[in-house]
Amino acid sequence: MRAASVLALVLFVSVSNARADDPMPVEDPPVTEEPPPAAEPEPAPAPAPAPGEPAKPSPKTRARLSTTTSRSARERERIIDDGEGKLEKVEDEVLGGKHWRIKTAQGAVHVWVPEDYDRETAGTVVYVHGYYTDADGAWRDYELAKQFKRSHQNALFIVPDAPSGNDDSVKWPALKDLRHAVARANIHLPDGPIIVMGHSGAFRTVMQWVDHKLVGSAS
Repeated sequence: MRAASVLALVLFVSVSNARADDPMPVEDPPVTEEPPPAAEPEPAPAPAPAPGEPAKPSPKTRARLSTTTSRSARERERIIDDGEGKLEKVEDEVLGGKHWRIKTAQGAVHVWVPEDYDRETAGTVVYVHGYYTDADGAWRDYELAKQFKRSHQNALFIVPDAPSGNDDSVKWPALKDLRHAVARANIHLPDGPIIVMGHSGAFRTVMQWVDHKLVGSAS
């Protein structure tokens, strides 16, 4: 009986030690997903002008030389001019002199002569405007008739249309075509020297005229 009790005690201790030696189960750490990277915010659009407030003009760009293949949509839509028919003009009196506005396929051309104009001894002055205007705007806003009169020159003054920006092609690449257009409006050109003046982007036009045999001076 005692031997059985001792045997039972030994078995209990062996089983207890065996359970104590079993490794503890290790739980896997929880898997956490990394959040996706935040998208970069898109730039906010420029605020629209308030009602009644004019839109801000785009910054001015410097004039650049154009190529022969550069043509604006407005130029492609021009009416084809055969270069021979009589051109329409409107005549009025400005500061005592005669003024004509000639309508051509290349835009308006203004012509002015002073009150004491004498074609037999007169010359021709061609003024070419710069960017951000046209012949009509330059004639009106720059008061060209007043400037021409103050010069006290016996001359026929011509103000042709010219490029108003880099995207516009030169309207009159040949000076002879401009002179021919004035003649087609039944305005007789004087035989004296031709003086050419230009402002800013007008150089694109004037540079093509400087070698004309009739040009006496260009600036």
